[in-house]
Amino acid sequence: MKKLNNGWVVPDDDTRVSFLLENDTDMMNPSYEDKYRKLVIEHLPNKRTFIDVGANVGIWSLPMTKHFKKVISYEPSKQNIECIKTNIPTGIELRTKAVADFDGEAKFHQAGKNCGDGKLCREGVKSDYIVPVVKLDNENLENVDMIKIDTQGWELDVLRGMSNLIDSQRPWIMIEINQDVDKCCDLLEILNYETVYVKSKRNFVWAPKTGHNSPTDTTILKRYLGPGPYAKRYGGN
Repeated sequence: MKKLNNGWVVPDDDTRVSFLLENDTDMMNPSYEDKYRKLVIEHLPNKRTFIDVGANVGIWSLPMTKHFKKVISYEPSKQNIECIKTNIPTGIELRTKAVADFDGEAKFHQAGKNCGDGKLCREGVKSDYIVPVVKLDNENLENVDMIKIDTQGWELDVLRGMSNLIDSQRPWIMIEINQDVDKCCDLLEILNYETVYVKSKRNFVWAPKTGHNSPTDTTILKRYLGPGPYAKRYGGN
């Protein structure tokens, strides 16, 4: 591990996340993806439990400890786990597991210069070690009001493994979609969700249109990209 001048600890060979963090003056207020956190904090009606899926070195988990009663962070990467334990020694529940749509184990690809690029292995992806995998529907999660998902192409799998949680607890969902963008959107639309307006071509913030977590200001429920399909705009599937 290496320590940046502002206190953040990152893996030794990382350059990408280091670049995103190195100019911040306050670890509790990282600038990376800050606009999404501010949006959530301003408009989310309830702030009981925050779930960070793909917690990396704690960029979302740490600042959310100021706003939520409970933070549960999922991170399977060995190098990132050691960093997040140092960056956030107390105040979160760290679960050292990957998240998908099944319970078991899977091969994991360890990231190199970008510690945010670790992922479960699909066919043709180099494997470095085995990690435990869970689906959120089976994790006994309660009072969930916000979930952030960044899993490098496994976003649809994560959503499919938490459909009961979404339906029953109605959390807001911030998701960086790396593939299957239209399938992810279709699934959330079926569950009566809509996007919160934010200028981004890859990150979506979804809120339930009804229930205890529906936004009071419904004018924020609109799409920056307009109606789908989105796949061609992302240059992927």
